[in-house]
Parts: sequence; structure tokens; C-alpha cells
Amino acid sequence: MLRRLWPALAGTILVGLVAMLVATGIRDALAGPPKAADRLSVCPGEPGVAPGPGAGGSADVAPVWWRSVSVLDADGSIVGRSLTVGRGGAELAHLALPTESSVSGPVGGLVVVASDDGAASLVRLLAVGRGCAWTIPAPEGVLRRAVLSPDGTTLLAHVVERASRVDLGVWARPLVGGGSWARVLAPLDGVAAGTGRVWATDVRATADGRLVVQSCGDTGCVVRVTSLDGTRPVTLSGGRMQGHLLGVAGDRLIVWQECGGAPCPILAWPIGARSGTRLADDAVAAELSADGTRLVILRIDPAGSHLLAIDPASGARWALADAGGLRPLAIGLEAFAGIELPADAVAIGSSDALPRILITAPAGTEVLP
Repeated sequence: MLRRLWPALAGTILVGLVAMLVATGIRDALAGPPKAADRLSVCPGEPGVAPGPGAGGSADVAPVWWRSVSVLDADGSIVGRSLTVGRGGAELAHLALPTESSVSGPVGGLVVVASDDGAASLVRLLAVGRGCAWTIPAPEGVLRRAVLSPDGTTLLAHVVERASRVDLGVWARPLVGGGSWARVLAPLDGVAAGTGRVWATDVRATADGRLVVQSCGDTGCVVRVTSLDGTRPVTLSGGRMQGHLLGVAGDRLIVWQECGGAPCPILAWPIGARSGTRLADDAVAAELSADGTRLVILRIDPAGSHLLAIDPASGARWALADAGGLRPLAIGLEAFAGIELPADAVAIGSSDALPRILITAPAGTEVLP
């Protein structure tokens, strides 16, 4: 599923999202006219998170968001990335990123940027609401991805060796207190695990303290689950049919089925198992809430385009109201945008619109927009 180019498809597959559906509440991130973008200054003191929606702060606080687009040269080759960060309806800063970069979050108002300029890697923590940023040196090697734990206390990074791009594993360091990087998960032996050569690694952290790392190769994907400090024994889940990871719902992984295109099935895959069961047959886009209680999918059928919510625990599903041409936004390696969310919500958006927060009602109830 990682080989699907969702950002390129977003503008074409969702033009027809006009069906009249029911049972949703949508809170828009567009709250007033955009402001002129400013550069981010250097934040004083140690990094720290601030309460946001669903994170101990007021639900009325305008959420932090980000969007990233590829920068192309005259031949159509990617030569960099352009990152925009903002809060509510305001664009607050634009950053030029190198080609080898990734963005994650927001968590506690912080957007995490991992980048490498060909000589060194670094992590930048963008405190968007404060208009400043912290810079943190990365572990030795090339930083491929960095994420914050949901509580904002631990920074996690996937690193490869600079010359060979050989995997160096997943590393962690405390966000505050001056701690150093330490490896918490060794590189995966893709041949032994059944994936073949690993070409993509996704790193996630759950609210209950689990580290979830998916490695994908030419012959499938596997997920390793351990604790954030790497002390818990590793549980391995995966196989030839496992595609890109959507998230964790209790003791099950929610993943795409590898099908080489779209639409595709979505599977509930028990942690430790070698196969999963189907939650949906024909999703075009999907996102799982952070608490694992809501899976929102986009379906396209002869009657039109529809957003559906699914309860992964029971399999119950219900229709959602028209989202105005927006779709569930991918997280992880496929993400091109993000917004700070309550734990029971998902993000919707498109390649040319700011992210919005979608809060779904329980099955069988109706919530007016």
C-alpha cells in the first residue's frame, strides 16, 4: 500500500464526494482569514508540549496543522519539499525542506520534522502556536523518520547508515532533561522475517506505552510491537498479505491488505498472528482514530462516493454526512498533512484544502453538523 501515491490521487478520486449521508459532526480548522506567514524563531529553554484538543486543553483551542507538498524541477523530479504550518485558519510559517525529509504530528502543539541535507540529519520541533522551533541533533546516520510519543515525553527515530543505507534500527531519547539517544529496537532481518529487502519502515507510539514498528519489503510487511524503552519482548505480526499500517485497536493491528492499487480491503490483524480478518472490502482511503475506536473509510461505488465509520471491535458500520469532497487523511509514511486531534477523531482533507477534524457519532445515533 505504501507504493500507492495518495497525494497524487487525492485531487481526482474525490471530486464526486457529494452523496447525502448521515450521523457526523465536523469541526473545521478554517476559522477566519489566513495571516501572513512568518519565519519561526529559536525557542528558548527545553522543548515541551502544550495542551491541545483532547490532550488536557480546551476543545475550543484552534488546532495546530501542517501540509507538505513536493517541489519539482523542470523535468518533474522531486528536488525538495515545501512545508506550511498553521493554527486554525492562519498560515504561520513556510519551511523549505530537503528531499530526504519527513513530517509527523502534531503532538501537544509540536510538529516534528526529520531531515537530512546529505551531510547530517537533525530533528526540528516546531512549536507552531509560539512561532518558534527547537533543533535536536539526530543519532549518527541518516534520519528517515521521527515521531513523538502521544504524551510528548519521548522522541523516536528510525535511522539508516549513511553510505550503505543499511538499517540501524529505532532510537529513542527523552524530550526534556538532556538525555541522549539510545537504540530501543534492533534492525529487522527482512529475509528471516519474510519481507525480503526492507524498503520502508514506519514508526508509531501508542498512548499505552507501546512502540509499533512496521517494516515492508517486496514480499510483505511485518509489525514488531514492544515497549517505548525496548525492554518488553518483541511480538512479531505479519505476512505476505499485510499492507500499510493504519494503527492499533486494542490487541489488533488495523492494516491495509496488500493489493497493489485501490480500492483495497482493510484487515484487523491480531498482534502476534500471521494473518488477519476483513473489516472492509473496498476502501479508497482510510484513517483510524488514535484510541482505535473509529475507522473512517472512503468508498466509491456505482451510487457515488461515501464516507463510512466502522467500529473495529464489533464490526458495526454507519454512514457519515457529506464531507464536501474531503477524504480521510493518511498518517505515517503516506501522510502529506496532519492536524492535532482528540483521541476519538480522525482528520479529513485533500491535496488543496486544510485538514479538518471529523468526530463521528456512535453507530445508530445522529449528530447534526
